[in-house]
Amino acid sequence: KRRDGTGKWLLRRITGDLLPDALRLAPKRPVQTPQREWLRGPLRAWADERIEHALAAVGGRWLDPACVRREWRRFADGHGDHGLFAWQWINLGLAVEERPAAFGAEP
Repeated sequence: KRRDGTGKWLLRRITGDLLPDALRLAPKRPVQTPQREWLRGPLRAWADERIEHALAAVGGRWLDPACVRREWRRFADGHGDHGLFAWQWINLGLAVEERPAAFGAEP
């Protein structure tokens, strides 16, 4: 973990003979994916379908369909930052597609 204020010290030590110091000792950098852009662009129709699958199966029981649609559209139109919720709704739709009977949905 950490030693003398250095994170990943064991990994850095082990790679001492394999990597140049500039890379091996560089500070950790966050990796960001362009998921907001993907969901608002090329994956929007796909995401719409997944969310509608989720709402068709469990809307009204687990989710407020009007609220989900409103917040999804706000996010997809670039006016909200509900990416975490969007992924939860999308994953629920994927689960419904994979195992519809588990959600009381028709195959």
